Amino acid sequence: MLKFAGFQGYNFWLISGYSLSRDKFAQAYTRNKQENTVKKLAIIMVLLSTFAWAGAEANPSNYAIDVHVTSCSQRSGQVRLKVTIDGKKYELQGGGGLLIPGDYKARVVKDAHNNEYEVNYRMYELLLPDKKTKKYWVTGIME
Repeated sequence: MLKFAGFQGYNFWLISGYSLSRDKFAQAYTRNKQENTVKKLAIIMVLLSTFAWAGAEANPSNYAIDVHVTSCSQRSGQVRLKVTIDGKKYELQGGGGLLIPGDYKARVVKDAHNNEYEVNYRMYELLLPDKKTKKYWVTGIME
């Protein structure tokens, strides 16, 4: 609740039991308004850069890995692919819509592992027929 009160020539605001002088209230309101403006500008910049990045077509020569998608399902809002890459079977997970099984080209975007027998984190970027890409990370390895 916001109430304005005056007492012996002093003006102050009563906000839920707390009092602020008019000057302090104006300073706080102006600061919050400026912070909100900066936040809005930052969000707009991120969105614009995302749209600019998403609009660029990928260069097919950068995608040298053959990926065969055998199945695609969606659980808990995440798309799960069962794929074969270089003769090994993997399960990949990512966002977006269901991907039609078939052959795709891909490249490794991130690959982090401590040794030769563990994969801590690996992300593939699949090239779609319309030259757009989707990113999926490894969530399972089968024999």
